[in-house]
Amino acid sequence: MPVLKNDKDGVTLAMIVAATLAGSKHIGLLPEHIKWQLNAYTNWNVSMLLIRWLFNVEEWDTFLCVNSIGIYLGFRTSFANGLDDNIRKKIKSMGLHLSRKQFLFGDFIVHTLPAILTTATLVQNKKRIPRISLTYALTLSTWFVFSQVGKLDASDIYVPHPWKRGWFGVLTGMLAAPQLVDSLQSNKKGKLLLVILSMIIPYLTTSLDKELTKKYGFEYNLNRLKKQKKEFSKTSSEPSFLDVRQ
Repeated sequence: MPVLKNDKDGVTLAMIVAATLAGSKHIGLLPEHIKWQLNAYTNWNVSMLLIRWLFNVEEWDTFLCVNSIGIYLGFRTSFANGLDDNIRKKIKSMGLHLSRKQFLFGDFIVHTLPAILTTATLVQNKKRIPRISLTYALTLSTWFVFSQVGKLDASDIYVPHPWKRGWFGVLTGMLAAPQLVDSLQSNKKGKLLLVILSMIIPYLTTSLDKELTKKYGFEYNLNRLKKQKKEFSKTSSEPSFLDVRQ
């Protein structure tokens, strides 16, 4: 479903969707947790997946697979050792209360399931991932983070996390995606094992570093206290009704 006649990869439609989502944070009528959800890269990917299946945009299949696997591995690496619970707490502070089980279920739906479904789609349809799909996925993911916070560290969007390790996970997942699909299609068990082992390196090296939990847990709590102090100062500085009357 290309917007332009010669746009065989559907890039134009993808950029229209991305630009719309990028501007959604300026919609003042939306609740804070909805605006935050619309400006999380994971949900950009989910939105594109929904559009792909609703309008049968098959041109996106390879890009979405690379993107979904990159997101899956990047998230697992960035928020290993329970750091993901700080996201649940942040969402709670915006007014959306989720239990740990509810949060984990949502995590599976938006992070794990897209990687499984997009990979299965390519395997079933015997599609290979061209190199250009890696370029599209990496371009969109970096454009997202620079458009939202102006740097590769997306802690301001989410919560403090080891962002360099997270990007290592994203890149590893994206680069491994074509080999993963190829090994599944060709039923090459040895190659599949090697690909999986290479993919778990970012997560494994991060999860074994227990100091990261203390470091980023402390940073999260410190940022939360700073925000509360700022909000309190702002409230205290606003003139009350009685002050105006006097």
